[in-house]
Amino acid sequence: MRRLTPLAGLILIAAAVSGCSLLGINTDRQTLPPMSSTSSTQSPLGQTSVTPTPVSKPAGLVLTGKGLGTLAFGSAVAPAEASLRGILGAPSSVDENAGCALSPAWTRTLSWQNFRVIFEGTVATKTTMLTLRAWELRSPFNKPEMLTLAAPLTTTMTLAQLESNFPNLTQSTLGGDDTIADTGAGIFYYYPGGAQAAGVIAGGAMMTCE
Repeated sequence: MRRLTPLAGLILIAAAVSGCSLLGINTDRQTLPPMSSTSSTQSPLGQTSVTPTPVSKPAGLVLTGKGLGTLAFGSAVAPAEASLRGILGAPSSVDENAGCALSPAWTRTLSWQNFRVIFEGTVATKTTMLTLRAWELRSPFNKPEMLTLAAPLTTTMTLAQLESNFPNLTQSTLGGDDTIADTGAGIFYYYPGGAQAAGVIAGGAMMTCE
């Protein structure tokens, strides 16, 4: 029996078909943004004006086949998660489980709306020795505004558009008319039931079972 490391999103799709579900745990506190300070200056007329000091915003994240911004796949969970929380805020949910039943490995999934980041270990039991394995966007693609897909990728690309942009594109089926399109650049598009619109876009390792 062989194990694929697939689209984290496809685990949930497969789980929905089989009647299984994952338990979301949300114990995180919302991090409040820093308060801006002000400075005052004296005008020539003797009036004091107050100029707000702008609060710098964290840089955004570009989703690629190698990672998220400067976070490369294989990064340790503790610093990577701290960086993500600093940019995106507290996740809406945190799920931990043993992953694929056929080849279990402890998995930690952080979710922000329909954007997810997956960390995975090498043992089936609960562990903190996890590394960044994949990211995924799930339809509807209501992702945090700081996230962008690496060009020329978009959330609206059809299978035909992927074929035009990626000459090394390969396709495989996942039961019925479901199609997984591998761009060859570490990013996968999942089209359910022969649909023209993607249901899941993922980067890194695929996270489903076979």
